[in-house]
Amino acid sequence: MGIRAPWGIAALLGLACVGEAGYIAAHRASASSPQAAGTARPADAELGHWEKRLHEAIAKSGKLEDHDFDALFGDDFFRRRFDPFSEVDRVGRRLAEGLDASDRGLFDTSFHDWFSKRMALTGITTKVVDEGKDVEVTFGVPGLDEDSAKFDVNANRIRFRYDARTEETHDGRDVRTSEKVEKILPLPAGADPNGFEVRKGKDEVTLVFRRLSHGA
Repeated sequence: MGIRAPWGIAALLGLACVGEAGYIAAHRASASSPQAAGTARPADAELGHWEKRLHEAIAKSGKLEDHDFDALFGDDFFRRRFDPFSEVDRVGRRLAEGLDASDRGLFDTSFHDWFSKRMALTGITTKVVDEGKDVEVTFGVPGLDEDSAKFDVNANRIRFRYDARTEETHDGRDVRTSEKVEKILPLPAGADPNGFEVRKGKDEVTLVFRRLSHGA
C-alpha cells in the first residue's frame, strides 16, 4: 500500500472505499443514520483493558502479531451497532496514546500491517447488485480456490476466508503457491445478515442476501 507514516489508517480506509469497494461508503451512510446514532462504543475501562493486553503481548514476545489485533477487534467489536469500520481508527489512536514512545512505533507498524491484510482490498474486486428483493455482493479473487471460501456474517461485517493460488515460472519450471487470506468487510446497506446464499464460480464468489424489510 505504501503508506508508512504514523496513523495512515484513515487514508487506508479511504483507499478501501475507492472503486473496488464503493459499497463501503453506502454502508457508512447507513451506519450514521439516526437509528444507529448513540450506540455503544468501547468505554475507557475497556480500552484500558486492551492497553494492558498490548503491554503484556509486547513484554512477552517483543512484538505484536496478527492474532493480537484479531483478539482486540474480534466478533464482539464488530457486533456493536456503531460503525466499527470508522471506529477502528479511533480505537487504534487511543491505544497508541497509552503506549511508551518505543512501543508506539512497533504498534503503528504492526497495526498497519494487520489492517492491510484484513481490510484493504488489494487483489479483490467487488460488485454490488442492489435490486429487487435481494442484495448481491460478488467478490472477484484471481486464483480463488472456491472450495476454500468460507463466510461468517453478523449485523455489521462479513468475514471472508479463502485460499488464493498463484502460478509463476522460475527457471523454466511452473511454481504453484497458495496463500490463506482473511478479510473483514462491511455488510452492504439494506442486506439482511440472517441467512444468505453462496454462489461460487471461477475466480469469484457471490453472497445473495435478502433485503431487510422497511424499518428493520
